[in-house]
Amino acid sequence: MHDDLEKIRDEIDGIDSHMLRLLNRRMELAIEVGRIKAFRGLQLFHPERERIVSQRLSKLNPGPLSEESLRSIYREIFAASRLIQHRLQAALPGPEGTQSPFDESNRQGAKAKNQKVRICGCLAECPSQEFGKWLNHPEVDLVEWRMDRFFAGGHSIEEEMKSFLETLSARPRLPVIATNRPVREMGGFAGREDLRLSMLEQAAKSGVDWIDFEHDADMDYIAHFRQAGAKVLISWHNPVETPSMGVLCAKLESMLKTGPDALKIVTLAKSDVDNLRVAELIPVAREEFGIDLIAFCMGPAGKWSRLVSLLLGSPWTYVRFDGQSASAPGQFTVSEMRALVRFFGKD
Repeated sequence: MHDDLEKIRDEIDGIDSHMLRLLNRRMELAIEVGRIKAFRGLQLFHPERERIVSQRLSKLNPGPLSEESLRSIYREIFAASRLIQHRLQAALPGPEGTQSPFDESNRQGAKAKNQKVRICGCLAECPSQEFGKWLNHPEVDLVEWRMDRFFAGGHSIEEEMKSFLETLSARPRLPVIATNRPVREMGGFAGREDLRLSMLEQAAKSGVDWIDFEHDADMDYIAHFRQAGAKVLISWHNPVETPSMGVLCAKLESMLKTGPDALKIVTLAKSDVDNLRVAELIPVAREEFGIDLIAFCMGPAGKWSRLVSLLLGSPWTYVRFDGQSASAPGQFTVSEMRALVRFFGKD
């Protein structure tokens, strides 16, 4: 019996070695494809080709490998191929007299649908009498009102909110995103869930433009927010790591089923590769699913992804107001991000 087990393990080791050779050969071919794309000035991401490959393999698959497992494996292979092409195209010039295709795809992404890049200031604290001033800040394009930093879940919340909601109802002001992040999602709200959701509903009824709604919250509330006139941003945060591309794509597809107006995926970066993996979701969401996605990484290693997300077509990125504390690690200040946007000519 022991000998049989060892024989099986030896055969698995041999298959793994063969698969490794084949995978590296596939990456060599991906490099050649990248060279051709660079020479011709073609965009890197080609979702239709990946879809054709996936469908072909699904038809060929005899089992016992499940279709979902097969898709997950090939998501990683596709992601590895694109990553190696990203690195190649960033290093190579494009056709004579042009930018590299990598730079061009960034430019096109940022200007998709003629959309101006937007900077969202995260408002984490201020007295009620100053609230209106922040909602008209001249250096941002919209404001995230972090309700969980203002009202952490104690008593008399409705009375505390009253003056803020009155100011919110006044016009003119910038577009506002209401976020009431619970502790389970790195937020500051520690009160009852029904109270947290009720506060968001009150903000929607007071005229807030967007509600940031966590992926695991009660989705029945979406109808209430929309009835009040607010759009819904479904968000997911991973403060521990950046998962594999397969996990990220599965999460994206799962969040899409909730029927959002836009999506937000934020993870913790431990390396530059983590940033690339998350940023790549932005064109995937737009080109495959037709939805806007805000996607970047937190932490010191992820700081640059907050700018890159704009260049790739994210509808906005988050910054902290000068003089205020950051709502997440790695945030630029308003003035820092505005200077970077101007430097890249995207203002």
